[in-house]
Amino acid sequence: MKLHVGVGNGCGVCHAEEQWTPQNEKTETMRFKQTGWMVQVAVIAVMVYVPVAGEAANTYFQVNSGNWTNPVNWTGGVPTAGNNAMIGRSDSGGVTPATCVVDTASQVCPALYLASGAATDRGVLNITAGDLTCSSAAYIGFKGTGIVNQSSGYWDCQSTIRIGEVAGSDGTITLSGSGVLTNRNVLYVGLLGNGTFNLNDSAALIRTAGTSYVPNSSGATGVVDQTGGLWDNGNQELRIGPVAGAVGTVNLSGSGVLTNCGALYVGLAGSGTINLSDSAVFHRMGGHAYVPNG
Repeated sequence: MKLHVGVGNGCGVCHAEEQWTPQNEKTETMRFKQTGWMVQVAVIAVMVYVPVAGEAANTYFQVNSGNWTNPVNWTGGVPTAGNNAMIGRSDSGGVTPATCVVDTASQVCPALYLASGAATDRGVLNITAGDLTCSSAAYIGFKGTGIVNQSSGYWDCQSTIRIGEVAGSDGTITLSGSGVLTNRNVLYVGLLGNGTFNLNDSAALIRTAGTSYVPNSSGATGVVDQTGGLWDNGNQELRIGPVAGAVGTVNLSGSGVLTNCGALYVGLAGSGTINLSDSAVFHRMGGHAYVPNG
Protein backbone atom coordinates (compact mmCIF):
# COMPACT_ATOMS: atom_id res chain seq x y z
CA MET A 1 0.00 0.00 0.00
CA LYS A 2 1.24 3.46 -0.84
CA LEU A 3 0.18 6.14 1.59
CA HIS A 4 0.29 9.71 0.30
CA VAL A 5 0.29 12.05 3.27
CA GLY A 6 -1.57 15.33 2.93
CA VAL A 7 0.31 18.45 4.01
CA GLY A 8 -1.11 20.45 6.92
CA ASN A 9 -4.37 18.54 7.27
CA GLY A 10 -3.26 15.81 9.64
CA CYS A 11 -4.43 12.96 7.43
CA GLY A 12 -3.14 10.45 4.97
CA VAL A 13 -4.78 10.20 1.55
CA CYS A 14 -4.69 7.05 -0.56
CA HIS A 15 -5.41 7.45 -4.26
CA ALA A 16 -6.27 5.20 -7.22
CA GLU A 17 -6.48 1.44 -6.82
CA GLU A 18 -4.98 -0.37 -3.85
CA GLN A 19 -4.99 -3.89 -2.54
CA TRP A 20 -4.09 -4.22 1.11
CA THR A 21 -2.94 -7.63 2.27
CA PRO A 22 -0.73 -8.75 5.15
CA GLN A 23 1.81 -9.94 2.59
CA ASN A 24 2.59 -6.41 1.39
CA GLU A 25 2.90 -5.02 4.90
CA LYS A 26 5.81 -5.42 7.28
CA THR A 27 3.64 -6.99 9.97
CA GLU A 28 0.76 -9.41 9.97
CA THR A 29 -1.53 -6.86 11.58
CA MET A 30 -2.22 -3.44 10.14
CA ARG A 31 -3.61 -0.86 12.55
CA PHE A 32 -4.79 2.68 12.09
CA LYS A 33 -5.70 4.58 15.22
CA GLN A 34 -6.51 8.19 15.88
CA THR A 35 -7.80 10.49 18.59
CA GLY A 36 -7.98 14.26 18.40
CA TRP A 37 -7.55 14.79 14.63
CA MET A 38 -7.64 18.47 13.68
CA VAL A 39 -10.03 18.50 10.74
CA GLN A 40 -13.30 20.15 9.92
CA VAL A 41 -15.94 17.71 11.12
CA ALA A 42 -19.60 17.86 10.15
CA VAL A 43 -22.03 17.46 13.05
CA ILE A 44 -24.16 14.36 12.58
CA ALA A 45 -27.66 14.50 14.03
CA VAL A 46 -28.66 11.07 15.29
CA MET A 47 -32.37 10.38 15.16
CA VAL A 48 -33.87 7.45 17.03
CA TYR A 49 -37.06 6.33 15.39
CA VAL A 50 -40.05 5.45 17.59
CA PRO A 51 -43.00 3.61 15.99
CA VAL A 52 -45.96 5.92 15.43
CA ALA A 53 -49.53 4.70 15.29
CA GLY A 54 -51.10 5.11 11.89
CA GLU A 55 -48.00 4.23 9.88
CA ALA A 56 -47.79 0.44 9.66
CA ALA A 57 -49.55 -1.92 12.03
CA ASN A 58 -47.45 -4.04 14.37
CA THR A 59 -47.69 -7.79 14.82
CA TYR A 60 -45.91 -9.23 17.88
CA PHE A 61 -44.22 -12.61 18.14
CA GLN A 62 -46.06 -14.24 21.05
CA VAL A 63 -44.16 -17.50 21.60
CA ASN A 64 -40.66 -18.08 22.91
CA SER A 65 -39.65 -20.11 19.87
CA GLY A 66 -41.31 -20.78 16.56
CA ASN A 67 -41.56 -20.29 12.83
CA TRP A 68 -42.21 -16.99 11.04
CA THR A 69 -44.89 -18.50 8.77
CA ASN A 70 -47.11 -19.88 11.54
CA PRO A 71 -49.93 -17.36 12.08
CA VAL A 72 -50.61 -18.50 15.65
CA ASN A 73 -47.11 -17.33 16.61
CA TRP A 74 -48.09 -13.69 16.01
CA THR A 75 -50.65 -11.42 17.67
CA GLY A 76 -51.77 -10.05 14.32
CA GLY A 77 -50.95 -12.96 12.05
CA VAL A 78 -47.89 -13.48 9.87
CA PRO A 79 -46.25 -10.16 8.93
CA THR A 80 -47.26 -8.73 5.56
CA ALA A 81 -46.33 -5.65 3.57
CA GLY A 82 -48.46 -3.67 6.03
CA ASN A 83 -47.33 -5.22 9.35
CA ASN A 84 -44.10 -4.47 11.17
CA ALA A 85 -42.53 -7.57 12.73
CA MET A 86 -41.88 -7.18 16.48
CA ILE A 87 -39.77 -9.98 17.97
CA GLY A 88 -38.64 -10.25 21.59
CA ARG A 89 -40.89 -7.62 23.15
CA SER A 90 -42.60 -8.27 26.47
CA ASP A 91 -45.61 -5.96 26.07
CA SER A 92 -48.52 -5.69 23.60
CA GLY A 93 -48.99 -9.45 23.70
CA GLY A 94 -45.42 -10.29 22.80
CA VAL A 95 -42.92 -12.33 24.84
CA THR A 96 -39.24 -12.21 25.67
CA PRO A 97 -36.94 -13.96 25.08
CA ALA A 98 -38.17 -14.93 21.65
CA THR A 99 -36.56 -16.77 18.74
CA CYS A 100 -38.19 -16.70 15.31
CA VAL A 101 -37.09 -18.83 12.33
CA VAL A 102 -37.38 -17.88 8.64
CA ASP A 103 -37.02 -20.92 6.38
CA THR A 104 -39.58 -20.23 3.65
CA ALA A 105 -39.48 -18.10 0.50
CA SER A 106 -41.29 -14.79 -0.02
CA GLN A 107 -41.56 -13.54 3.57
CA VAL A 108 -42.03 -9.76 3.94
CA CYS A 109 -42.50 -6.94 6.44
CA PRO A 110 -42.04 -3.17 6.43
CA ALA A 111 -39.83 -2.70 9.52
CA LEU A 112 -38.19 -5.39 11.63
CA TYR A 113 -37.74 -4.76 15.36
CA LEU A 114 -35.75 -7.02 17.67
CA ALA A 115 -35.96 -6.28 21.43
CA SER A 116 -37.71 -2.92 21.12
CA GLY A 117 -39.64 -2.65 24.40
CA ALA A 118 -37.12 -2.58 27.26
CA ALA A 119 -33.44 -3.06 28.05
CA THR A 120 -34.21 -6.57 29.33
CA ASP A 121 -35.83 -7.67 26.05
CA ARG A 122 -34.13 -10.26 23.85
CA GLY A 123 -35.15 -11.05 20.29
CA VAL A 124 -33.49 -13.51 17.90
CA LEU A 125 -34.15 -14.05 14.20
CA ASN A 126 -32.65 -17.12 12.53
CA ILE A 127 -32.72 -17.15 8.72
CA THR A 128 -31.93 -20.71 7.65
CA ALA A 129 -33.49 -20.80 4.16
CA GLY A 130 -35.92 -18.96 1.93
CA ASP A 131 -35.93 -15.18 1.78
CA LEU A 132 -37.06 -12.16 3.77
CA THR A 133 -37.64 -8.64 2.41
CA CYS A 134 -37.83 -5.65 4.75
CA SER A 135 -39.12 -2.60 2.87
CA SER A 136 -38.30 -0.32 5.79
CA ALA A 137 -35.55 -0.34 8.43
CA ALA A 138 -34.24 -3.28 10.45
CA TYR A 139 -33.60 -2.52 14.15
CA ILE A 140 -31.32 -5.17 15.60
CA GLY A 141 -31.33 -4.49 19.34
CA PHE A 142 -33.56 -1.42 19.62
CA LYS A 143 -33.53 -1.18 23.42
CA GLY A 144 -32.43 -4.64 24.54
CA THR A 145 -30.44 -7.43 22.88
CA GLY A 146 -31.19 -8.24 19.25
CA ILE A 147 -29.54 -11.01 17.24
CA VAL A 148 -29.80 -12.12 13.61
CA ASN A 149 -28.18 -15.40 12.56
CA GLN A 150 -28.32 -16.00 8.81
CA SER A 151 -26.79 -19.27 7.64
CA SER A 152 -28.50 -19.52 4.25
CA GLY A 153 -31.18 -17.86 2.17
CA TYR A 154 -31.53 -14.23 1.13
CA TRP A 155 -32.32 -11.16 3.20
CA ASP A 156 -33.14 -7.97 1.31
CA CYS A 157 -33.16 -4.92 3.58
CA GLN A 158 -34.32 -2.02 1.43
CA SER A 159 -33.69 0.69 4.02
CA THR A 160 -31.26 1.18 6.91
CA ILE A 161 -29.86 -1.53 9.14
CA ARG A 162 -29.45 -0.22 12.69
CA ILE A 163 -27.50 -2.50 15.03
CA GLY A 164 -27.60 -1.28 18.64
CA GLU A 165 -30.16 1.54 18.34
CA VAL A 166 -30.22 3.32 21.71
CA ALA A 167 -27.56 3.77 24.38
CA GLY A 168 -27.09 0.53 26.33
CA SER A 169 -28.60 -1.69 23.63
CA ASP A 170 -26.71 -4.56 22.01
CA GLY A 171 -27.15 -5.89 18.50
CA THR A 172 -25.41 -8.61 16.51
CA ILE A 173 -25.73 -9.85 12.94
CA THR A 174 -23.90 -13.04 11.97
CA LEU A 175 -23.77 -14.10 8.32
CA SER A 176 -22.41 -17.58 7.70
CA GLY A 177 -22.72 -20.50 5.33
CA SER A 178 -24.20 -19.31 2.03
CA GLY A 179 -26.32 -16.49 3.48
CA VAL A 180 -26.62 -13.29 1.44
CA LEU A 181 -27.71 -9.93 2.83
CA THR A 182 -28.36 -6.93 0.57
CA ASN A 183 -28.47 -3.57 2.35
CA ARG A 184 -29.82 -0.71 0.23
CA ASN A 185 -29.29 2.19 2.63
CA VAL A 186 -27.14 3.23 5.61
CA LEU A 187 -25.54 0.55 7.78
CA TYR A 188 -24.95 1.34 11.46
CA VAL A 189 -22.82 -1.16 13.34
CA GLY A 190 -23.52 0.56 16.64
CA LEU A 191 -25.81 3.60 16.38
CA LEU A 192 -26.05 4.85 19.97
CA GLY A 193 -25.53 1.39 21.46
CA ASN A 194 -23.13 -1.48 20.77
CA GLY A 195 -23.09 -3.26 17.43
CA THR A 196 -21.32 -6.36 16.11
CA PHE A 197 -21.31 -7.72 12.58
CA ASN A 198 -19.80 -11.18 11.95
CA LEU A 199 -19.16 -12.43 8.41
CA ASN A 200 -17.94 -15.99 7.88
CA ASP A 201 -17.66 -18.86 5.40
CA SER A 202 -18.93 -17.96 1.90
CA ALA A 203 -21.60 -15.55 3.08
CA ALA A 204 -21.92 -12.10 1.50
CA LEU A 205 -22.92 -8.59 2.53
CA ILE A 206 -23.79 -6.49 -0.53
CA ARG A 207 -24.25 -2.77 0.05
CA THR A 208 -25.77 -0.55 -2.65
CA ALA A 209 -26.37 2.84 -0.98
CA GLY A 210 -25.58 4.87 2.13
CA THR A 211 -22.54 5.08 4.40
CA SER A 212 -21.28 2.25 6.60
CA TYR A 213 -20.67 3.49 10.17
CA VAL A 214 -18.63 1.44 12.66
CA PRO A 215 -20.05 2.85 14.95
CA ASN A 216 -21.90 6.17 14.60
CA SER A 217 -21.99 8.03 17.92
CA SER A 218 -20.01 9.02 21.00
CA GLY A 219 -20.08 6.25 23.59
CA ALA A 220 -21.01 3.63 21.01
CA THR A 221 -18.87 0.61 20.11
CA GLY A 222 -18.83 -1.07 16.71
CA VAL A 223 -17.00 -4.26 15.75
CA VAL A 224 -16.86 -6.06 12.41
CA ASP A 225 -15.28 -9.54 12.52
CA GLN A 226 -14.85 -11.00 9.04
CA THR A 227 -13.14 -14.39 8.75
CA GLY A 228 -14.45 -15.28 5.28
CA GLY A 229 -16.95 -14.35 2.61
CA LEU A 230 -17.38 -11.02 0.87
CA TRP A 231 -18.21 -7.58 2.18
CA ASP A 232 -18.89 -5.50 -0.93
CA ASN A 233 -19.27 -1.92 0.26
CA GLY A 234 -19.71 -0.68 -3.32
CA ASN A 235 -19.19 3.03 -3.90
CA GLN A 236 -20.30 3.86 -0.37
CA GLU A 237 -18.20 5.50 2.34
CA LEU A 238 -16.81 3.41 5.19
CA ARG A 239 -16.34 5.34 8.45
CA ILE A 240 -14.63 3.58 11.37
CA GLY A 241 -14.67 5.58 14.61
CA PRO A 242 -16.00 8.73 12.91
CA VAL A 243 -16.93 10.92 15.91
CA ALA A 244 -15.30 11.76 19.23
CA GLY A 245 -15.97 9.03 21.78
CA ALA A 246 -16.81 6.39 19.18
CA VAL A 247 -14.70 3.21 19.09
CA GLY A 248 -14.72 1.21 15.86
CA THR A 249 -12.80 -1.94 14.90
CA VAL A 250 -12.74 -3.97 11.70
CA ASN A 251 -11.01 -7.37 11.93
CA LEU A 252 -10.38 -8.94 8.54
CA SER A 253 -8.85 -12.41 8.63
CA GLY A 254 -8.98 -15.89 7.13
CA SER A 255 -10.22 -15.76 3.53
CA GLY A 256 -12.30 -12.63 4.01
CA VAL A 257 -12.53 -10.06 1.21
CA LEU A 258 -13.61 -6.46 1.80
CA THR A 259 -14.15 -4.27 -1.27
CA ASN A 260 -14.54 -0.53 -0.81
CA CYS A 261 -14.81 1.86 -3.76
CA GLY A 262 -15.91 4.90 -1.76
CA ALA A 263 -14.06 7.09 0.72
CA LEU A 264 -12.51 5.41 3.76
CA TYR A 265 -12.20 7.18 7.12
CA VAL A 266 -10.29 5.38 9.86
CA GLY A 267 -10.59 7.38 13.09
CA LEU A 268 -11.99 10.64 11.77
CA ALA A 269 -12.50 12.12 15.24
CA GLY A 270 -12.83 8.97 17.35
CA SER A 271 -10.81 5.76 17.53
CA GLY A 272 -10.66 3.53 14.45
CA THR A 273 -8.74 0.29 13.90
CA ILE A 274 -8.33 -2.09 10.97
CA ASN A 275 -6.66 -5.44 11.69
CA LEU A 276 -5.70 -7.41 8.59
CA SER A 277 -4.27 -10.94 8.83
CA ASP A 278 -3.97 -14.37 7.20
CA SER A 279 -4.91 -14.38 3.49
CA ALA A 280 -7.59 -11.74 3.85
CA VAL A 281 -7.75 -8.92 1.30
CA PHE A 282 -8.93 -5.33 1.66
CA HIS A 283 -9.47 -4.19 -1.92
CA ARG A 284 -9.89 -0.48 -2.52
CA MET A 285 -10.63 1.13 -5.86
CA GLY A 286 -11.31 4.86 -6.15
CA GLY A 287 -12.20 7.35 -3.45
CA HIS A 288 -9.82 8.61 -0.79
CA ALA A 289 -8.56 6.88 2.34
CA TYR A 290 -8.09 9.18 5.33
CA VAL A 291 -5.84 7.69 7.98
CA PRO A 292 -3.62 9.15 10.71
CA ASN A 293 -0.08 10.26 9.98
CA GLY A 294 2.67 7.93 11.07
